[in-house]
Amino acid sequence: MTFILSLKSLFKREDAERRLQVQNGGYISVMLELPVELWIEILSFIPDQRTLARLMRVNHTFHDLAGRALYQTVAMKGDRAMALFNKSLELRPGREQSVTQLDVTELQFGHKHTFLSALSNLRHLTIMCSSPHGTWLRSCNYILAMRFPFLRGFTTNLPISTMDHLDTFLAAHDRLDELDLAHSHFVHDSGFEDFTPCPSKLFLTSIRILGYHSPFIDQKMPTPTSITHLYRPICSPVELHLIAGLRQLVSLRLGPNFGGWRAQWSPHTVTEIFPRLRFLQVDTIQGDVPELNRDVVDWTKSRGDVPRRPSSALRLTVAWTFSGALKSSLYSVAWADAWEDYLEAAALQVLRTWGDVVRRVIYRHTEIPTTTLTLRNSGNIYTTSVIDRREDHWKRV
Repeated sequence: MTFILSLKSLFKREDAERRLQVQNGGYISVMLELPVELWIEILSFIPDQRTLARLMRVNHTFHDLAGRALYQTVAMKGDRAMALFNKSLELRPGREQSVTQLDVTELQFGHKHTFLSALSNLRHLTIMCSSPHGTWLRSCNYILAMRFPFLRGFTTNLPISTMDHLDTFLAAHDRLDELDLAHSHFVHDSGFEDFTPCPSKLFLTSIRILGYHSPFIDQKMPTPTSITHLYRPICSPVELHLIAGLRQLVSLRLGPNFGGWRAQWSPHTVTEIFPRLRFLQVDTIQGDVPELNRDVVDWTKSRGDVPRRPSSALRLTVAWTFSGALKSSLYSVAWADAWEDYLEAAALQVLRTWGDVVRRVIYRHTEIPTTTLTLRNSGNIYTTSVIDRREDHWKRV
């Protein structure tokens, strides 16, 4: 608010000075006559949409410039918000050209949102519904039939009817850098989910960030070398073996269902398999008894005679997340405290045993804030808590 008032007073002062200087034959101040590109760059550092909306009321110039910044990144929840946004575009022709990122979540009903096709400068599109089911198939097919010339990122949990729709969409967007379909299932017209492997013609040549629900890699296809960030909610032992060949990975997120992986890795083994890895997240269905998921990585494995890595070597950030319906009638504050104590002790053990490999452990369970334990170069361990941590942090590493 202070920033807005300062702008208003600045305009008034400049206007008065300009009138006085013109009357006296002096020069006209050009402080406010900066290039439009420079003002747009300045306004791009204001992330709060309410502030941008207030800036639009400063004067006609800022109404246009702040409006561009306001519409550049649009995030909204629910069908009503999406309908209001559609209406605002109808009332302000040309605003659709400013939209480069659109994030829509918690949709309840499947509609053909025709205004999406007008967003010709869109770079990133996220469409998430509250409860994906077969009735959303038509909406998803409608979106996959659209063409966005500059699209670099696409995220959705809408069900997909056929691989042909997805193949056509990917082929038409050959500059796609991010594809997150980790929570999007392939559904037949009969309503049954399809977990068959995707065909090897899946276009992955440009994709760097990939979240995928069905198996996307098999022994018949070339190893995708462009992928650096990967999320697999469900992963079989065979596919995990193939993923281990992606030595270029920087971030890896694995879901709770691995299915019989027998060769448990130590944290040190993880860094040998993935020498560039910076972030490893393992999701687990929360049970009644505090327990770590050791299906793939044995976090508390004894170090034995494993040599210590040099201090200059990359170190991992490890994340343990727990989700799912609570089954126990014993759920209480004491139960949550037991989980907290267990995970804190496990995190401390990992940092003390594998501190040359792991520099930070993040864990989240029940409804408590996300907790982070960080091992500093001094050897001290610091604990912090974050109430709202992005679910897609694995993409941003």
